[in-house]
Amino acid sequence: MNATSRRPITVEDLWAFRRIGAPAASPDGSLIIFPVTAFDMEKNEGKTRLYRMHANGEPTPLTSADVGWRAPRRTPSWRRS
Repeated sequence: MNATSRRPITVEDLWAFRRIGAPAASPDGSLIIFPVTAFDMEKNEGKTRLYRMHANGEPTPLTSADVGWRAPRRTPSWRRS
């Protein structure tokens, strides 16, 4: 990007950003569950999906994009899968 193509960040840009929430790690640290919230400016709402990521892997969605979720919590029975 050169100096002539720069522009200020707009409100629409901010609404387009996805926001990553606080992660929850498995006891051995090999697996992380984390929320990612995407916003819809026209609907004036955000929906959060939970993702799973192994230490050396790509994130995998755990929840549907159509349903909103909150921050993950680890339970004693949480197992690596």
